[in-house]
Amino acid sequence: MESEESILSELKPVKDLNALTILNNMINEGDNVPLKTDITNPKYLAILKTISHVLKLAEYDTPSNYIEFFIDNLLIYRISHLRKSRIEIKEVLCSQIALEKDKRKIELES
Repeated sequence: MESEESILSELKPVKDLNALTILNNMINEGDNVPLKTDITNPKYLAILKTISHVLKLAEYDTPSNYIEFFIDNLLIYRISHLRKSRIEIKEVLCSQIALEKDKRKIELES
């Protein structure tokens, strides 16, 4: 298990996050795809991943690779299930715009 210090050292300070960073993290399909994906039946995905792993251990690499390819594509295509990712992106951008307006208002008042 990783030490608490090593985990914390990888975290970015909140002040470094901005709308562009958040938006890029949400849109970029290569980063954290499983975390962005809406999986309605995680048990079935876990079963597929287990089968793929067992096949690989038994040196059946080709079937294992096909299953992993399927899983990777499934995860990518499920990111946008019911267009939730677009709603989330809109919410992030609206929140960031509101924060920027508040920040400008405070700067003008001081």
